[in-house]
Amino acid sequence: MSSRGSVTPSITPCELAEQILREHDARRRSSSVPWSWDDDPDGAKLVGLAAMVTRWKVDERQFEAKLERLIRLPTGTARPAAQRMLALWREARGTASD
Repeated sequence: MSSRGSVTPSITPCELAEQILREHDARRRSSSVPWSWDDDPDGAKLVGLAAMVTRWKVDERQFEAKLERLIRLPTGTARPAAQRMLALWREARGTASD
């Protein structure tokens, strides 16, 4: 059952990723200097993760589980981007972190 009049809008993982990519593209286009991945490494990782998420075929629970696994990877490489995306996801869904 879905309620169109609910306070919390429903967003899918792919929609969140597309939103991140659109915002990045708008910032890149509005910049007066050429953009480089080195300008914002953490932002670049988030954009890279968002690009991958657009290809994932997952529901909301699977999406959160994937992000939580990325956060726990021993190398820690994906941790900042996964944490940021999980925070953005929970903010967009209106849910608090556990």
